[in-house]
Amino acid sequence: MGQKIKGCDNCGSTAESCSTCKVGRTEDTEGSADYIPTGWTLETKENKPKYIMEQVPGVVVMDTQPCEFCRSESGKPNTHHKDCPSLIGLSVSKGVNPKDAIGAAKNPHGCVSRAVLAEVGLAMMEGARKYRRHNYRVSSVRAEVYFDAVNRHLDAWWEGEDIDPDSGLPHLTKAIASLFVIRDAIICNSWYDDRPPKVPESFWAYIKERTAGLLKKFPESKPPYTEKGEQK
Repeated sequence: MGQKIKGCDNCGSTAESCSTCKVGRTEDTEGSADYIPTGWTLETKENKPKYIMEQVPGVVVMDTQPCEFCRSESGKPNTHHKDCPSLIGLSVSKGVNPKDAIGAAKNPHGCVSRAVLAEVGLAMMEGARKYRRHNYRVSSVRAEVYFDAVNRHLDAWWEGEDIDPDSGLPHLTKAIASLFVIRDAIICNSWYDDRPPKVPESFWAYIKERTAGLLKKFPESKPPYTEKGEQK
């Protein structure tokens, strides 16, 4: 049986005969007009494997069906478009609507809590009213300032204070908003990296080892005291 032809590199023709190269197609044993005889050689063009007929270099054939989403010319994953839904296991043949599948491979807004995002919007609006909206993309943002801000809100929350008295918003929401700002500044390259020199990696290996040792020494942990009382 022959191999399925995708079209002509020169004219893109999918007709029975290429309008540029005048190459006809022959039928396979099942009578399909979409096949050409075997005897094609594998060449490499732009790091993509393509089967090319030696005597007519413009015609491309494939040993596999093209991807149903991105029309990749090979079944190999590294030739698919980076957003191709097939890379996350979706398939039209499995009953997935093509538009739904392509949408599923894009940025997943549906995975983010809209309620929390609405609270973060309030915190960001507070900052916009006080300092001008998106000021962190124009003025340099110091990492230490936002590291301190995030930890102040987390410390207050951990010690039992749920609401920030200055803004009236939850401390956790204020912490998330601070992380939004520093992350956006990093993405936009508008931040100043004043983090300290790194601790040697061997130190963290030591901490991990000591943690494992304590868990082994005290396998049954005593119940903690909490704000709601002693846990039993």
